[in-house]
Amino acid sequence: MHFSSIRDSLDKAAVILLSQACEPECEEESAKLITACVAGLRMLSSHCGEYDDKVRYGQDYIRHFLKELGNLCANGKDGFTLNECHDAAFALMEDMALFVREKMLRTGFVNCLEEEKALINFFEQCGSWAFDERTVLMDDYHVRMPVAVMKGMIMELKELKAIRTN
Repeated sequence: MHFSSIRDSLDKAAVILLSQACEPECEEESAKLITACVAGLRMLSSHCGEYDDKVRYGQDYIRHFLKELGNLCANGKDGFTLNECHDAAFALMEDMALFVREKMLRTGFVNCLEEEKALINFFEQCGSWAFDERTVLMDDYHVRMPVAVMKGMIMELKELKAIRTN
């Protein structure tokens, strides 16, 4: 997927979610989640070209992300309750955490943007997702994706070595 092709949707979703986070009835925890999601969407929008090259793992997550993003943009602020916006932000955060983690694994933590570090920190520290949680998401985040990325890097190195020796 090319994140560049959904830049407008990323921006629109950020505006929709931010308007909900500013509502007086928005609880503090929901506001924190929505605000973190908005920051992630804006970061993806600003740096989508970097993600075009780096996110290759988890096509199911990409499809899920596009579905959630599309629903949010199609229905707009008035088409969602505050709880539905919270749920959308939660789902988008899960997907974005995987995208950022994959990019970090491919480029190295020291090369990451502050916004990426903040998103990962929120995801890992907020308490909604636990390291020892036995879910597909957490297994992908901590085990399957890192292994797949490392295997891919090893294959790329082997191909590079084969090219150089020929």
